[in-house]
Amino acid sequence: MEWIFNQLRERPELAIFLTIFLGFWLGKLRIGKFTLGTVTSVLLVGVLVGQLNIAVPGPIKSVFFLLFLFAVGYKVGPQFFRGLKKDGLPQVPRRTRRHGCTEPSGS
Repeated sequence: MEWIFNQLRERPELAIFLTIFLGFWLGKLRIGKFTLGTVTSVLLVGVLVGQLNIAVPGPIKSVFFLLFLFAVGYKVGPQFFRGLKKDGLPQVPRRTRRHGCTEPSGS
């Protein structure tokens, strides 16, 4: 078992992909009607793998963090803009008049 941990410490990219693989696999498991889901499972497996003291180089951290942000934005973005269009934009004229904001003059 120690050999596996040492291999993961020497090659942190394997630890990252192993975390993603195990998280997706665990997220698909169903016990009765209960399932964790892939996102929760990957995060939980990531916490467990993080306990192995695996040092991940800075550029790899940055790339995977940016991929995470992209994935979240890709998933939630349409819902955010739909809500902004439905509830947010109609309130803008009322809020700007209430706070004394006026439209810029053509000077």
